[in-house]
Amino acid sequence: MKQGYYLILGFIAILGVALIITYSGNKQSTSDEVNTPNLTIKEKIYDWDIELILCQECSPYNEENISQAELERIKDEFISNFGEGEVIFERFGKNGFFLKVTNEAVDKMGGAVISGARIQTFYTKIIVDEGMQKEPSKDDEIYLCKEDRECISISPGCCGCGSGGEAITINRDYLNYWRNKLSAECEDMLCTAVISDHWTCYAKPKCIGGKCQLIR
Repeated sequence: MKQGYYLILGFIAILGVALIITYSGNKQSTSDEVNTPNLTIKEKIYDWDIELILCQECSPYNEENISQAELERIKDEFISNFGEGEVIFERFGKNGFFLKVTNEAVDKMGGAVISGARIQTFYTKIIVDEGMQKEPSKDDEIYLCKEDRECISISPGCCGCGSGGEAITINRDYLNYWRNKLSAECEDMLCTAVISDHWTCYAKPKCIGGKCQLIR
């Protein structure tokens, strides 16, 4: 009788230890799942500030005032044309809205579809990380790159694409350096107000072989 009693106690003790080990293992597994970083998520980098101005009647003679509810609807429809995280809404303006977008989104901008309005015009401004701006240690350093988004189009001289000139591409980390250089050289220069048809003004900057280049 006592022997059977001790056998039962032993079995209960073994079962208890097994349950504790199982619980500890599950807890460790859950903890590992929580603490393990998701390495598949890549942080989006926003390259452009964009202001979109819309019109519905699109008449040069009538001033429009698109309602807030309609702007909300159009904004959501516009953003739905892009991949997740490619476009970030900033704020509304008069008959439009402001966005931050990636280079990938800029490439898709021409094919974006909205209903009930048209994009009358849009303004773009490159986003410059002031903390990354630097001076080159040698002349050709401003053209070196590792990926496409580092390369931007800019005027090579005093008169760019908006003044009958042309464009070149440099690494965005030297944008302030280049602007300051042109500002000093072009202080007394006057340019004609004519849109250039030079091919470089419509080319796309790319990083090829470690160097920024314009591609037709």
